[in-house]
Amino acid sequence: MKQILKNIKRKCLGSLIECCGYIISQGDKRIKVMPCKNMAIHPHLRFEIGPYDTIEAFEEGDIIACYHSHPTDNDNFSEEDLRNSKSLKIPFVLYCEKNDTFKFFDGNKGKVKKVFKETELRKCLNL
Repeated sequence: MKQILKNIKRKCLGSLIECCGYIISQGDKRIKVMPCKNMAIHPHLRFEIGPYDTIEAFEEGDIIACYHSHPTDNDNFSEEDLRNSKSLKIPFVLYCEKNDTFKFFDGNKGKVKKVFKETELRKCLNL
């Protein structure tokens, strides 16, 4: 998968809820964007990935990041997103459809970074 950002964007466009999923490494530099069902009670306000999707992701390869979208013009990670990234030790990627922007957060480094190009995301993910 050479175009992670385009694939995430395509999966999120036009949705009224927060779309979510995993970015998975399948070895030999193969990357898969795996969409998951948003199990949150209020999916237009937050996202929650269920255990079955998470198990499937682990069976597909190594989870290297979690992505989700904001269907509103809010292009910032929520405090809950930041906490979850830190506690799960998984980087988060955020796509804001209204602003057409991507952001990356690695809880281990504690910094939010705007991502404009595929190469920037791959550098963030150490690919």
